[in-house]
Amino acid sequence: MAKHIITCPQCGREFTHRCESRIYCSRECYRKSRIKNLCINCGKRIDSPCNNKSRLCKTCYTIQVKIHPELNNRWKGGRIKHPHGYVLLFKPDHPRSDHHGYVREHILIWENTHGRPLPEDWIVHHINGKRDDNRPVNLMAMPKKSHHGHLAVQAAQKRIRQLEIENQQLRASVIFPAMDSSINEPKSNNAQG
Repeated sequence: MAKHIITCPQCGREFTHRCESRIYCSRECYRKSRIKNLCINCGKRIDSPCNNKSRLCKTCYTIQVKIHPELNNRWKGGRIKHPHGYVLLFKPDHPRSDHHGYVREHILIWENTHGRPLPEDWIVHHINGKRDDNRPVNLMAMPKKSHHGHLAVQAAQKRIRQLEIENQQLRASVIFPAMDSSINEPKSNNAQG
């Protein structure tokens, strides 16, 4: 039997085999050739593609999306609403950006309004309590430590206002009608006996 010299299409290695129809030099090269889902960037096998538009592994896709987020299927222009109500903007180079590259919009607006970055241990508070109301007049920066105290004072002030309203309503409904009825009653003449 004659041995044939064959070049493996997967690895490019030349090998000899008795059968002319043999294509691959090993089972490993055969398996690699059967896998169609290879990362176009690093060549690793993709078990489940992250994005149907790109043929990238998870690692390469994550890096690529940080550089070009518009490649993501769910890209909405870099402005999203957080489940807690805050508006987030895509600014990956900002020092306060999260691991996805987003910064809370109220921080950016405060910094642009005041022309300086927000100090490290400070936060921006929404005065009216609405987290998506990012007008400059509604934003107030304060140290983190005093924020909880400020919230407690606000809650106490709100409760005091509620109690004052209740007090006024009770006075109007209970005290004054009783006084009015005693004033309007005819005086009895106890002198007759």
